[in-house]
Amino acid sequence: MAVLLSLALVTVAPASLGTRARVTLRVAPKYASGQWNFGFSVRLLGGHIPRGGKKLVLQARQGRGSWREFSVIRIGRDGRFHASYALRFLGPGRWQVRVLCEAEAGWPFATGTSNVVRVRVE
Repeated sequence: MAVLLSLALVTVAPASLGTRARVTLRVAPKYASGQWNFGFSVRLLGGHIPRGGKKLVLQARQGRGSWREFSVIRIGRDGRFHASYALRFLGPGRWQVRVLCEAEAGWPFATGTSNVVRVRVE
């Protein structure tokens, strides 16, 4: 009598896959004109960051318009990023700025966004 064994590979998603990534954003100053730049401080929360870092997208919008990407950054294994940007290319006005953290391979969280920070550009 022969016994037939069937082996199946089962992939189990991490339990946190449905959990959105947590990102915090701080911007200073909130108002800039002339040659002044905005200082951005980003922190990615939640523990494990892939060996090559994690890609984040800086976005801005005016009013209730659609979000526009203005920079793609790679956050290091420490989960922090600091830089300054001159947002004059967006044009004068009041803008909302946020960070988008998209789901990707090796990252156990769903897509999430940071808090929205309001800035004024002249």
